Amino acid sequence: MAAVSGEEILDRVTAFAQRTKLFETVAKHEPRSAPRSLPAIAFFIGAPQGAPGGFKIVPRLSGLATAGMRLDVICRIYVDAKKEPLDKIDADLLAYIEAIMRGCHAQISLGIPDQGVWTDANGADSDGLSAVLAYLDQDNMKFRIAEIYIPVIITDYFPQTI
Repeated sequence: MAAVSGEEILDRVTAFAQRTKLFETVAKHEPRSAPRSLPAIAFFIGAPQGAPGGFKIVPRLSGLATAGMRLDVICRIYVDAKKEPLDKIDADLLAYIEAIMRGCHAQISLGIPDQGVWTDANGADSDGLSAVLAYLDQDNMKFRIAEIYIPVIITDYFPQTI
């Protein structure tokens, strides 16, 4: 089984977001400053429950010979909070969320050849694929954001021979 890295997963989902042509800006890191071109999207690795490196052991998939790991990929979508009409922003944001959730799930679960990687959409080993809508003030700008949690399960993360 080929090793799969967090970087490869981020590469796949950012390339997918670029191909959709829905976003003016696509980043592969957590933005430390406000995006200037909207709508914008950013992907980055979260750390599940403070686990170092963003990985957490999945007990159900781990044993003496292998260790399954969960990698939390975070996606943040930014739109202008002040753009009129406000109802249109929410409709656009919901459309972006749906496209990204479906696409990222397919890119990870179906697109990695060894099939030892998938998104935990239904929450067997995490909170499941989900999104939270909120407002964000950053650099004197106000954004309506969607933060999408993409739990990625990697089986046989540490294959061992006994």
